[in-house]
Amino acid sequence: MMRSFFLPTGYGRPSTYKLGELPKPAVSNPDDVLIKVHAASLNPIDMRYAEGTMKYILPAQEFPSKLGYDASGVIEEVGADAANGGWKAGDEVFVRLPHEHRGSLSEYALTTSYYIAKKPSNLSHVEAASLPLVSTTVFQALDKIEGGRAALKDKRVLVTGGMGGAGSVGVQLAKAYGAKEVLTTVSASKMARAKQLFDGIVDTFIDYKTTPPATAIEPRSLDFVLDTAGGSVAPLFPLVKTDHRFISIAAMPSGDSLRAQTPSTPWYIVAALNLNARFRTDGPAKSAGVQYEYHRLQPNGKDLGEVSRLVEEGKIKPVLGDVFAFTEEGCRDAAELVMGNGSRNGGKVVIKVVD
Repeated sequence: MMRSFFLPTGYGRPSTYKLGELPKPAVSNPDDVLIKVHAASLNPIDMRYAEGTMKYILPAQEFPSKLGYDASGVIEEVGADAANGGWKAGDEVFVRLPHEHRGSLSEYALTTSYYIAKKPSNLSHVEAASLPLVSTTVFQALDKIEGGRAALKDKRVLVTGGMGGAGSVGVQLAKAYGAKEVLTTVSASKMARAKQLFDGIVDTFIDYKTTPPATAIEPRSLDFVLDTAGGSVAPLFPLVKTDHRFISIAAMPSGDSLRAQTPSTPWYIVAALNLNARFRTDGPAKSAGVQYEYHRLQPNGKDLGEVSRLVEEGKIKPVLGDVFAFTEEGCRDAAELVMGNGSRNGGKVVIKVVD
């Protein structure tokens, strides 16, 4: 048995989640990897799953259902194929678990070698656990600029939500790939920390609560936008040069793009999301002459391994927010924080599983 933070009987709010004993997963397939979790982080998608807002999109669940996708830890056991691939007990790894393997807020997590990467040697497990989902998502999204990530060189780039988990990685990666000017949006309460963390990385900070970006940035002056904040993105479209890219990882996807990745999505969800996109994203983008696309993470160890390399080269530094103990109260408090407005000081919310 192992301790795990889970939904005991159904979807709900954090006050209903439980830290208790569940069966310890076991290696049973050749490519299996059993990880002793040292730290795990929570993301908004964890909470959307837990409260049930994604139940019509994700496969039907059985309860109890474990929580968490991001983890950093040490391999305890591997199957024969994973061993032949070079993995062994004692390797320090980090991972964004696929939905079918979720359960990083546990003493152990089971996945396959396809999803894992070696933990950056210059990070603690707490720091490493903050990165997998947000860093891999941003790494993939930035490759959607025409010409790929290398085409960011000498570009003027806006990354919204610079003190969020994804935004904090986005501004660093944009600069690492040579962006000439990086702009970001930050609330006044997080501005001082943002300026300290991103000195020499972010060129322009915008307090979006007092100065809407649509009025702070001159029209048709941006080469690329990476939206990590969501909400109403249409006012930003006129800021982008004609025929240039606007990628969102936080706005609502269209029904067609969702069904392309999740064929089981019900028709009425597809129809509703297509209608929303027509008026809020795809339609306004087309009118503004902007190439808009929603990006959804495709977790894999290859991209995460590239992130690990960039971390070791000093091009990405994790931005930690609040760190909680692996207790029922600590896990619930972490979940409530992520379900609300996120970390009080920006950055990622992490649970330290091994003290």
